[in-house]
Amino acid sequence: MEAVAIEDCERGVVDEDRTDPGLFRHKAALYRQGLAPHFNQLGGGVWLSRKAEVPVFAMECASP
Repeated sequence: MEAVAIEDCERGVVDEDRTDPGLFRHKAALYRQGLAPHFNQLGGGVWLSRKAEVPVFAMECASP
């Protein structure tokens, strides 16, 4: 899953010439709030479903 936040666009992280102009762009906090109940943030924009039975080292997990 890829989620481009408004902050990414404002900071110049997104290449506007190569990114789908139809992407929804919400604040990063809104994405985190919506994802947190169902996913663990692993960092680097990667989220793992809480239903996944995958062992993850403590230092790899950005969220508790």
